[in-house]
Amino acid sequence: MQQLSVVLFAAFVCTVLTSSPKAVGPCILDRCQRGFMCSDSECVPNPNEIEELGPCVNSLCPKTYLCNDDTCIRPIRGF
Repeated sequence: MQQLSVVLFAAFVCTVLTSSPKAVGPCILDRCQRGFMCSDSECVPNPNEIEELGPCVNSLCPKTYLCNDDTCIRPIRGF
């Protein structure tokens, strides 16, 4: 039983580590929020539609900016 728990824990850790660190969530009907695109069923920043402000401070950014990968970004166009 303990071996099964170890195997399940290892599988969970591998799944978490393989997901994109910049993904903000899953795609819904192959769509994402403004400034993001659907890649491998995850919403990731669209490099053509974001503007970087600078580093996040305590994971916070000014209004209209999002903290992503320790950088404040602002979507600049809709989809």
